[in-house]
Amino acid sequence: MPLTASQVAVRMCSAAADNDVKAIEAWVTAGASPDWHDYDDRTPLHVAINLNNKEVTEFLLKCGARTDVPDVFGNTQRGIAERLGHEDILAIIDKTGFEDTA
Repeated sequence: MPLTASQVAVRMCSAAADNDVKAIEAWVTAGASPDWHDYDDRTPLHVAINLNNKEVTEFLLKCGARTDVPDVFGNTQRGIAERLGHEDILAIIDKTGFEDTA
């Protein structure tokens, strides 16, 4: 039975927590969106930024992950980086040239 987008997102979030770029790359190569979300509307980028996992953050941003998507608690990816003082992550976000729409 194929996995749903939400099930894949949970696995991608787990890989983001483990800073496992190869696993996330495999999911994206197989067609997963970097913006798919889990049961709390967290994307892999939410998780990577929360844990200050720079490699996964950079990879997801290069894949087009958005930084302005709120989870169920209202936290955007950029907002998490700002709140936690992850200056390196904010620099990576700024380097992508992505413009938030929120």
